Amino acid sequence: MGLAVTGSKAVVSRTQGDLDDMLKGDGKLMQAYFPAVRAGLRVPQNNEFDPNRDANDSRINPHFYDKLHFGALTLDGQGVPHYGPFAITLRTEMISNRATLFEENPVKFNEDHPPGRNKPVPYGYRSVWDERNKLAMAKLQPKIDPETADSEFADLLLEKTDAPDGFSDFIEVHIYGDVHPRAFEHIMAEVPQDDLDKLLWDRMKGRLNHFGISYQENAT
Repeated sequence: MGLAVTGSKAVVSRTQGDLDDMLKGDGKLMQAYFPAVRAGLRVPQNNEFDPNRDANDSRINPHFYDKLHFGALTLDGQGVPHYGPFAITLRTEMISNRATLFEENPVKFNEDHPPGRNKPVPYGYRSVWDERNKLAMAKLQPKIDPETADSEFADLLLEKTDAPDGFSDFIEVHIYGDVHPRAFEHIMAEVPQDDLDKLLWDRMKGRLNHFGISYQENAT
C-alpha cells in the first residue's frame, strides 16, 4: 500500500458549471470556498456542513484555513462523488510544495476528537506531501491483510460511494494559494445526459486541449 501511494495524486471534484467557468479565456483561478463566500460569489447553505465550516477548518489549519483548496488523495483519478461529477487531477509538480495531507474530513475528525480548552489537534493525523504514503499506511493498516489485492488499494484510499451524509472516507489534501487550469493534469468526467449539457461539454473539451489537459469520459 505504501509503495502504491507514493504515486498518488491530488484530485478536486467540481460541477460542470464550475469547470466551464475556469476554462474560459486564458483560464480563471479555481474558487476556494472561503474567499468566494467573503467576496459574495458563493452563498453558504443552511445544511449540516456550511454553518460550522469556519470552526472545523480553523481548528485543523489555524490562521490560513481560508486560503486553502480542499481535495482528496487518489490512485485512479476518481474524486469524491458528492463534490461534483468532474474529477480534476492536479499536476504534482505544481502543488507538492504547498500541499499537506490530513487523515479525513475535518468535520468527521472533530466529531471523533471534540475540540475544547487546551485540546489542540493531536499529533499523527497529517503529513507533508512527500510522506503521504506514511499517513495512508497508518490510517489503512487495519483494513489490509495478506489477501488484499493491489487492485483494491484505490477504493480503500478513497471511497467511491455517493454517501448522502457527505462522509465518504478519504485522505484530504489541503492546497495553499491559487490554482489555475494550467495546474490541471487530467479530467475524469461523468458525461451529462442532458442535450444542452452535452453541447457544453463538447465545447469544454476544446478548451481542455488548449490547456494541455487530458480527459476520460465515463457514461452515467
